[in-house]
Amino acid sequence: MDNSRKTCPICHLRCDGNGIKLLTNNRACHEKCVMDIWERVVTINDRANKLAIAEFPKNHLFDSLNKENKEADAVISRNKANAGLIARFLSSNYAKELEVLKNTKVNISSKIEQLRIEQRTFSTSNQTQSNQIRKEAEAIYVLVKPVFDFWPEYPPDWEDRKFRKKDTRARKCEHCGTKHGPFHIHHKTPLSQGGDHKNSNLALLCENCHKGQHGVQKFSEGRTIKASEKTINNTSILEKAIKANTTIEFKYRKFSGEVSHRTIDPHEMLLVKNSKCVKGYCHLRNEDRSFKISRISSLKISKPTV
Repeated sequence: MDNSRKTCPICHLRCDGNGIKLLTNNRACHEKCVMDIWERVVTINDRANKLAIAEFPKNHLFDSLNKENKEADAVISRNKANAGLIARFLSSNYAKELEVLKNTKVNISSKIEQLRIEQRTFSTSNQTQSNQIRKEAEAIYVLVKPVFDFWPEYPPDWEDRKFRKKDTRARKCEHCGTKHGPFHIHHKTPLSQGGDHKNSNLALLCENCHKGQHGVQKFSEGRTIKASEKTINNTSILEKAIKANTTIEFKYRKFSGEVSHRTIDPHEMLLVKNSKCVKGYCHLRNEDRSFKISRISSLKISKPTV
């Protein structure tokens, strides 16, 4: 890996020591640098969400005013029903009481309308502030998005990427064309073969077509791809071995199916024809060799190299 690929894209310092993440484009980054920024993005967006859904503090007044309005209506209805009897003895009082009730209803309606104006103003103001806060989060997010594009497993922003891919009016399976879901997000080039999480490498597939792509009978979207779980675990162990300058042992299966036991001193991680590989000195062949990580099994750290 050349020096430019060993430079963290966030802090621009050399990627040495612990906490290094090897991306699928064969570059490296400090995982803490990336996750610190992502946590800021999440925190800011949470603040925006809370502001957007904040409840109008005077909502309880609507209930009390509506209750007063109903009570006034009930009194007016009773008085009108009894108007024949009352009019004989208290016609002047009845008219005055009816006028008071009508004025009360007008005042209540006026208060309700004023509350609605305040509610709309509150919601508009909150939404404007929320949008401004989201822009702040987006400005920070652009720093880590290029890194998440090449994250070796599902990136922290995966749910957002899935939503954007699925949230289209003309939603249909890109393979068979059906418009009936459920729909899944599929990596055209698998992560184990150097694939990325860019929109251009993501396909919207119906569940049946997604099953067909992976050759399985049962499928649950959102999990780590089974075919790459071993690659991801092996990558983590190999990264530690390279940093610690240790020898590793593993079983290696060739394309032909032949399996051999290998002991190597790993030097670096790299991509060979879009496949993630580890390069190191092979004790069996007495020379540097590259090994496809997805074909490695029973991987373990042996001992420090001399």
